[in-house]
Amino acid sequence: MSPEHAEQLDLKAHTRALVSHMERDLGTRLEWMAIDHYNTDNPHVHLLVRGRDARGRGFQIHPDYLRQGIRRRSQDLATQVLGYRSEREIVQARGQSIKRLHFTDVDRALIRHGGTRGLVTIDGRLPRSPAAREFRRQELRRLQVVPSKNSSVATILRCAK
Repeated sequence: MSPEHAEQLDLKAHTRALVSHMERDLGTRLEWMAIDHYNTDNPHVHLLVRGRDARGRGFQIHPDYLRQGIRRRSQDLATQVLGYRSEREIVQARGQSIKRLHFTDVDRALIRHGGTRGLVTIDGRLPRSPAAREFRRQELRRLQVVPSKNSSVATILRCAK
């Protein structure tokens, strides 16, 4: 978990509140442990949850909740503490995500608009800033994630996800 502006949050309190919400969402108490990392430019938390419910039975967390639900909960909690982000902060964060080595929201948008064949073209209506998407495509090519200019970014990203 790597909330935006994590340096302004009490990560221990944030994690405890997040797990409390997760327990309500999942309908069971969780056994968990976490460690805060401040040794990078982006403070973050590693959260480990035992795969057993309160009665000791095995359970699994739905992949959609792992991918999106926890992130949304964390964002909501951070917003309660820090307030809403300004338009400038949102644009700046989007710009920073373009150069990240891991899978980003820009990558997800490219895949979403890739259609059934997994092809993204610049002919149709694309989400948000075309310049940001093109810069991301160039950055992926530079990182050799996309082997040629004519390759489908979405198809390759689907494999990298």
